[in-house]
Amino acid sequence: MTGTEPGFLFVALDGDDPIGLRTALRHLTRVAKDRPPIANLLAHELSRSLPRLVDVARREAEEADAMAHFIRGETLANAIASTLELIHVDSVARGVPEILNAPMPLRSLAAALSELAVREARGAADADADGRAELAKRLNNLAARWGELGRWEEALPPAEEALALRRRLLKEGVAVDYLVGSSANNCALLYCQLQRYPEAIAAGEESVAIYRKVGREREADLASALNTLGLAKSRTDDIAGTVAAWQECADIRRRLATNDARQSAGLAKVLSNLASALGNAGDEQAALAASTEAIDTYDHLDADQRARYDGDRSAALHNHARRLLAVDRAREAAPVISKAVQLRRSLADRHPDLYTDELARSLTTMSRVRLAMDDLGGSRQLAQEAVALRERLAAADADRYEAGLSTSRELLTNIEQRLGRQPAGHD
Repeated sequence: MTGTEPGFLFVALDGDDPIGLRTALRHLTRVAKDRPPIANLLAHELSRSLPRLVDVARREAEEADAMAHFIRGETLANAIASTLELIHVDSVARGVPEILNAPMPLRSLAAALSELAVREARGAADADADGRAELAKRLNNLAARWGELGRWEEALPPAEEALALRRRLLKEGVAVDYLVGSSANNCALLYCQLQRYPEAIAAGEESVAIYRKVGREREADLASALNTLGLAKSRTDDIAGTVAAWQECADIRRRLATNDARQSAGLAKVLSNLASALGNAGDEQAALAASTEAIDTYDHLDADQRARYDGDRSAALHNHARRLLAVDRAREAAPVISKAVQLRRSLADRHPDLYTDELARSLTTMSRVRLAMDDLGGSRQLAQEAVALRERLAAADADRYEAGLSTSRELLTNIEQRLGRQPAGHD
């Protein structure tokens, strides 16, 4: 049995060495993505050993002052959280509910340990360029940890400091271009989260320019930077710039996907974004072509990978159906929106807080499709379900859900009025 076979790796989880534990978790997570029995076994093993693994991570950081120990504790905590998040997404997680709430506390532990690592790195940063490079790396990691917790305000300062350090190191001939590009892209994403779009565009353009200069060996990174730049521009009135960024991103990912299937999910997502931008630009035919390609790309993912992107896939189907309905192609829209509803029912069952309103949106769209096909009875039934879901949501949070509820109610009223004008017996 080799060191990377699942049996050996599960044995390694009983150890106390942070590096060995992190390596075992990384390999097992990779295997579990494609082998559900391994994922199931990993879920139960983590359920059993999670407290001990967390203690190892915390002890590694607390028992020594050396920065290497903080880093090992941080990365182990992060590895545990990443593995748990995979299990949380997979259906096997329902068999081990005691671990479902673990990722966020572990992310908080990783962030705290990362802060300690930054503090240690500052002590050596003034000595030489290598010390500044290490500090930039630690700051970049700290920004990532805060970002994983959704704490964007706290993530931005270390990200900005890392970018400034790497720009300086590049001028000194120490840093490589792509690290500056990576930090610029990270800042652009955080500016987007904070709705600081002019700064996001500037950082995104810096990242794109750097990756263009680096060349083909960083083409996947160029695609990511273009995707971020398109996201930033989509929040402004620069429709042409948005289309251009996402179109180039799609072209690169399409080319990369021919040799690397891992690029396909990213291709599908940017095609969905591109379709929206093209629709905003008034090019409905190009928008339909892009959204058709997005759906085809999702459909050709392998089963396990496709399941991990059910949320994005359901959104692509929903939006494609709306575009078809807008150009009077209701019969073509019907099977598309039906798939979206089916996916969102499943997602809402598993994650009601995230997907109940999305299900109501798709039910409302499906009702409109049925109405366009003169199926008044089917349209009414779907609208009634959408109203019922949104009434429940609005009862808990009126400010957030009242507008959607009004939309669904207005549709239902319209259907009821049309039914009232039908001859007796016609539904």
